Amino acid sequence: MNAPPPMALRIWVDCDDDAVRLRLDDVLLALPQTQVQVQEQMRPQDADLVLACREVSSAQQIRDAVGRAGSDALVVRCVAGDAPDLDAALADGFDEVLGLDEPPQRWSRQLRLIALWRSERRRAAALAGTYRDAVRGGSLGRWRWDLGTGVLWLDPAWKAMIGYTADEVQNDTESWFSRVGPSDRDRLRASLDGVIEGGARRFEVEHRIQHRDRTYLWVRTAGELRSDDHGLRIEGTQTEITAEKLAALRLADADRRDRLTGTLSRDAFLAQLGSRLEQEPRQFALGLCDVDLLKHVNRRHGRRIGDEVLVWIGGLLEDRLGDGGIFGRTSGDAFAFVLEGEDFVRYAQAAAEMREELLNETFYASTGDEVRVTATLAVVERPQDAISAADLLRRAGRALEKARATQEGLLLVRSDAALETQDTLRLPIQPDLEG
Repeated sequence: MNAPPPMALRIWVDCDDDAVRLRLDDVLLALPQTQVQVQEQMRPQDADLVLACREVSSAQQIRDAVGRAGSDALVVRCVAGDAPDLDAALADGFDEVLGLDEPPQRWSRQLRLIALWRSERRRAAALAGTYRDAVRGGSLGRWRWDLGTGVLWLDPAWKAMIGYTADEVQNDTESWFSRVGPSDRDRLRASLDGVIEGGARRFEVEHRIQHRDRTYLWVRTAGELRSDDHGLRIEGTQTEITAEKLAALRLADADRRDRLTGTLSRDAFLAQLGSRLEQEPRQFALGLCDVDLLKHVNRRHGRRIGDEVLVWIGGLLEDRLGDGGIFGRTSGDAFAFVLEGEDFVRYAQAAAEMREELLNETFYASTGDEVRVTATLAVVERPQDAISAADLLRRAGRALEKARATQEGLLLVRSDAALETQDTLRLPIQPDLEG
């Protein structure tokens, strides 16, 4: 196999400890020049990468400094040792973490992945900028629906808004509605029906639509009924309003949403779960979905892939549970969700389908390599006796630990002791966990 071409990296080092600086110099000098060519500089201007070596360094302070210098450098925490805590670094706002005692080969591989990630991010931003220049204000696409023939036309700018070329999205209603946020589809259809059947001349509705990268954009879709020699049709626009919508949501909902996935935060999820427990004693189940070896995925393929996995799972939960569903990110690599109803086999089916969908999903690293991930799930029925939301979540956590320890991909726990010996899915069923 041919070695990858060398990649030049301009680095700004944030360090005030001479001893640490010498150790860092040793690492950088030992890097194989055939793969990474380090161009170190003492000013942040035009830096590709910032190596933060001071314990007191704040990721945001560094970003502010490089931003003032006109750079969009990624910020990497450098720490002593050879097994740095990636989760802690990400929680502190850093893009990656590297240990000063890790071998140069490891540094070379990670720096290359970081550089590729940054290059990809820049290319995406450039494409977005080109689109913004080309389409009035940058976020408007047109559509036309011929009510006589049923033909829908989506213009190239409409498709570019969600990350596709003109040839990659068909001009049909399925291509449109399948990408609309699940909890928003009925509102959009009702608005269209109001024009088609209800006598309204125009409509306007705000909703989410899924981008190619699986995240959701907020858009404002507007349409007006037209009738002339060309027939009866609805002509409309789709305008991206993500920035203003998220700004409003952050003001109203700042403490309730996970920053990456948009799902409920742990505290907000527990609050909703507590409210659900206080309702009449209808049965439901609490599920946990934990991404297996997410830290390994981040280390091997870069944080971007790990983030993409988490965003995708958040979207999967929204698709499955719909508007009004209770779900949230309860830790760095785990999501919790509520399955309504009283059918235990249905709980098993829903969880198994979610896990199967994740197993069949393929993500792509910046190198082009295919990345597949797995997840462990545990589903715990609501017990008959009183229990707090935090205790129920801990019980589900213990079930998840047991599923992982026994190498079962899915563990189901009933609230009573009298269990069926086998359900139709032949999934492992366990009695309620003690404590």
